[in-house]
Amino acid sequence: MSELVEHVDEQDRVLGVVERGEAERRHWPHRIAATICRDRAGRILVLRRSGTRSRYPGSYDVMVGGAVNVGESYEEAAARELAEELGVRVPVRFMFKFLCREGISLVWLGVHEAVVTEPLTPDPGEIAWQGWLTEAELREVADRRPFVPGGREALRRYLRSESGPAAEKASPRRSADGGGDCDAIGVIPWNLLVVEKALRAGWAADTCSPDDLDRAGWQPDNPAWGHCDITALIVNDIFGGDLMVGEVHRGGEQQGFHWWNRLPSGVELDLTREQFRDGQTVTASRVVKRPPGPLPRRWEEYLLLRERVIEHLGHLPGPA
Repeated sequence: MSELVEHVDEQDRVLGVVERGEAERRHWPHRIAATICRDRAGRILVLRRSGTRSRYPGSYDVMVGGAVNVGESYEEAAARELAEELGVRVPVRFMFKFLCREGISLVWLGVHEAVVTEPLTPDPGEIAWQGWLTEAELREVADRRPFVPGGREALRRYLRSESGPAAEKASPRRSADGGGDCDAIGVIPWNLLVVEKALRAGWAADTCSPDDLDRAGWQPDNPAWGHCDITALIVNDIFGGDLMVGEVHRGGEQQGFHWWNRLPSGVELDLTREQFRDGQTVTASRVVKRPPGPLPRRWEEYLLLRERVIEHLGHLPGPA
């Protein structure tokens, strides 16, 4: 039997389970999950599909993805496809979805974002070439090269949605400009790259943990030092999920605790692990429950870092 997908309607409600080939032949809407990847410098990954692929061989794309399996969420499918096609396991962030009427069939396309810092190991059966391009370079390529159906539209909507305070509301809405052959739903005003940049810009000596200041001081060349706890709290404010804690050890002695996040998808996200440069190790993690109300420690530093992040993002959800 061929690949099974969920046949959905034009409101993305499941109607039944069908073979993907049948859905395409009958132009029945089904779900596709895709991810736009950025590197630390903010460049976007561009791909050329293998010439042996059954769908759109040799076309360019800014998204890595494929069909959503039966019973699978968009986010789960996006993470799976990244691992299968690029060999990387990183957090993916749902950005928006749209009903795309281009191509061989109607599809609901769920677009995600990922910040990739590890080496890529692309599947040669899927990807013939890949490269990192700036937004300016990508706009030029997108105008001159054959792209997969919906690729340019997804890129246009992504660049608009990640532009910062201009996209402050996350409530479902129809595209304001009415362009393209698709309806946008659930644009997320923040993405991991933008949030990380805002946090890094806010880290300073006056938000560093006093215990870590006593150990080594704070230096601009290691800005994450002493910021794991309040950084994890702000990430939790924005994305939800769980707070994770492990013990920090060096030379056989414990030197405090390290905090990071587990996103609702189950992927762990640690934005401050880089601070450990002197042989420290972190023990196996455990989930800790966030206390309600003001924190017993580091409340003032947490509020100060939040204020600095708000200066970049425009607003934040209230403390969880």
